[in-house]
Amino acid sequence: MITAAQTAVSLAGEAYLDRAAVARLLGVKPKTIAAWFKSGTGPACIPINRRKHVYLRSAVESWVASRSVVSHAEAKSRGLV
Repeated sequence: MITAAQTAVSLAGEAYLDRAAVARLLGVKPKTIAAWFKSGTGPACIPINRRKHVYLRSAVESWVASRSVVSHAEAKSRGLV
């Protein structure tokens, strides 16, 4: 489990995660997070510059919740698999 100290900074009470922290949280590689950003299928992020993006932890959690399905058929019909 990732602790707040390992993820990123907290600003105004909101935790901001870098790409590597989001990847660790979701169990994927940072390149996967980058690919999701480029295709527009991943969690919303805040571009800091061309190479650096930060993610609100709450946005990542909302994105994960939005992908919840009850069956493989539902996931397939929503284009999630």
